[in-house]
Amino acid sequence: MNDKQKSLLREWATLKIIVGPEKLNAELKSHLTECGVLGPCVQHPLVYAVPYIPAMNGMLNAQLRAKREACAESLRKHDWSGYVIMHEKPYRFQALNSVSELMSDEAFWELFADTYVGSENWHEPANRSMIESWLYDERGGPDALLHMMTDDERAEFVRLPQAFRVVRGWNRPGGFDGYSWSRSNGVAEWFAKRMQPEGVQAYVAVGRVSLRAVLAVFSRRSEREVLVSTADVRVSRIVIGGDCSKHDRRPVVSFDFDGTLHREMNGLDPAAWTHVPHAHVPTCDLLRRAAKDARVVIVTRRDQMQLDPVLDFVRVNELPVEAVYPTSDMPKQRVLGRLRPLVHYDDDPSTLRDCPEGTSFVLSHQSVIGRRAK
Repeated sequence: MNDKQKSLLREWATLKIIVGPEKLNAELKSHLTECGVLGPCVQHPLVYAVPYIPAMNGMLNAQLRAKREACAESLRKHDWSGYVIMHEKPYRFQALNSVSELMSDEAFWELFADTYVGSENWHEPANRSMIESWLYDERGGPDALLHMMTDDERAEFVRLPQAFRVVRGWNRPGGFDGYSWSRSNGVAEWFAKRMQPEGVQAYVAVGRVSLRAVLAVFSRRSEREVLVSTADVRVSRIVIGGDCSKHDRRPVVSFDFDGTLHREMNGLDPAAWTHVPHAHVPTCDLLRRAAKDARVVIVTRRDQMQLDPVLDFVRVNELPVEAVYPTSDMPKQRVLGRLRPLVHYDDDPSTLRDCPEGTSFVLSHQSVIGRRAK
């Protein structure tokens, strides 16, 4: 950002709120929306006011004029970073897209990385579609990997092992499926619990990733961030409550999900794994009693990308479940062998073979022939 742009920004930032008859600019007025308990808000690509009050009109109008001039000057000088940063964070990917064809690959990926690291809303459908097209279709490949990272980040990348542990925290609906993972439990827990609305659950996913699947690593915000698609992470468990560093020495009791905690037969078809089934009350009550003296977990053969209904089921029914372990249609032997539960409840009698020595197996009800979900 050059001196004139900085001066313009200082000008509108230091303007006093004008109380008077000045009307809100028509363009800003067209971006005036209701923001729930915050009331009316202005959400323009160049100007945000949360909340908005009419007394701010003079300041907001001046801010829009100053930012428009700064954007125009940045475009004249091919200062792509200055142009993008003039936009409010939710609109920066769109701003980057509008000038992307004018940029070299090196300049594009450097600015992409800065924009991504500072973004809070990459997951919105329009932004995600652009990001994935850049990464995988239009401009991805070795150049992207080279130019997204700083010298220090590239040095960190080459020191990584061929496979390593990653974690991801979230608390918004659908937040599991993303690209921002970390190698720090503390970072994942912070993202899981920050700005957590009342009644919203925090989650941390724990998994391992192959270095070949990693697109970049970012250390510029001390978040030990790993840019990788969730689909490329082998998720071992999702911790409910967001405390992935917590050590609870109580014994474990494990429950299957499909056919055990719920009994909807159509819920046993993978094609129906998008809805939250109705609880089987007796089994859920049994789970609640078990949680008084043990750590309760769910071990399911569902694919890791189809766990949102399981997490919603636990939340809606207020079940005291510590974590969900997906095996992605593989036998449960590995997970149960590591957990070594006192008791495992399952509707599939063949799961008895997966239980380690010392684990009691309880058949929850008559198995249904021909289903895939367990």
